[in-house]
Amino acid sequence: MSAPKIVLVANPQASGPIGLSLLNSLLNAGLPVTVLTRQSNTQHTLTPRAQVLHVDYNSLTSLQAAHSNHDILINDLPPRDLNFHLRLIDVPLAAGIKRLLPSKFGRVSAESGLSYILLITGTFLEFGLKTGFFVDLSGPKVELFDRGKRKVSISTMAGVGRVAVGAVRSLEATVGGEVAEMRVVSTEELGWRAVEELGKEEPDLGIVARAVFGEGSGGLFEEGRLANEALGVRGLREEEEVREEVREEVREVVLGVVG
Repeated sequence: MSAPKIVLVANPQASGPIGLSLLNSLLNAGLPVTVLTRQSNTQHTLTPRAQVLHVDYNSLTSLQAAHSNHDILINDLPPRDLNFHLRLIDVPLAAGIKRLLPSKFGRVSAESGLSYILLITGTFLEFGLKTGFFVDLSGPKVELFDRGKRKVSISTMAGVGRVAVGAVRSLEATVGGEVAEMRVVSTEELGWRAVEELGKEEPDLGIVARAVFGEGSGGLFEEGRLANEALGVRGLREEEEVREEVREEVREVVLGVVG
């Protein structure tokens, strides 16, 4: 069976919530990807391995034409324009898209004929290091939430990319459900206020912290809710594995050193 053809709706640099890590994971898995971006965005630095189409986001005809002859839609745009996100449900239906991976949590009608997967992640490790949300590496003090005793769930950009590949390759096993992805522990969705706050240019990290670390906020997934094994993804369990993951992210995100 041929590999499913994927439409990735993204900004011109594919650097949204999942971004380049997602795109590269799909391409490295040998999956054909078409990236859609606005007609006004004429500049991009994406790999030539991905096809880039400039479309009119306000034109149903333009969007439908871009989705034709594809199997899966992945929405990587930030959740700011609700009307456009709703169009990204209607348009694929008309174009024959079979599977949707939305960027914001929600439900697609079971009667629509369009199945969906919700990739539920934890706070990104890269975000936590780059912004000082988890730890301010410039020091000298580190803030401990709940005296450092509360477990939370952490994901990485690369981990989400691996889950997306697994979801695309396991269509029958993941019809119409939630896929909880975890890398260091496991996770549940942030509170809606935190999601909306992260969409701002200058988010209030205090709101995000309460959503992640607050009691009863859902910052941790229980083992029974994970679908990692079905997707061929394993989380980090041993202490040394976690340490090595953090070391690599510090080198890449904070110091700008890759490899």
